[in-house]
Amino acid sequence: MQRPAAEEGARWLAQAREDLRWASHLAREGGFHVACFPNGVPDGIPAEVFTAAAADQAVTLATEAVSLVGRLLAGAPPEAPLPDLA
Repeated sequence: MQRPAAEEGARWLAQAREDLRWASHLAREGGFHVACFPNGVPDGIPAEVFTAAAADQAVTLATEAVSLVGRLLAGAPPEAPLPDLA
C-alpha cells in the first residue's frame, strides 16, 4: 500500500535528519571519512582525501537542504526561489 506523498516525505525527512545528526557528529569527531568507500577515490583512500573543511561544508549544505525540505513539507514557501536544475 502506497502512503500519501506528505506522509512519505515526512518519513524520508525524519531519516535525513537522523543521517545529518550522525554526519555532524562524525564531522566534529574527525571520523567523517568512515562513511566513504575507497572505490569513490581512484587515487587514494577516503581517510587521506576527505578533510575536516570538506566535512563541515557538506554538513552545512545538508543542513540547509533538510531545513528547506522541512519547510516545504510543512507548507511554507521557500525563503528564496528554488534553483532551476534543468
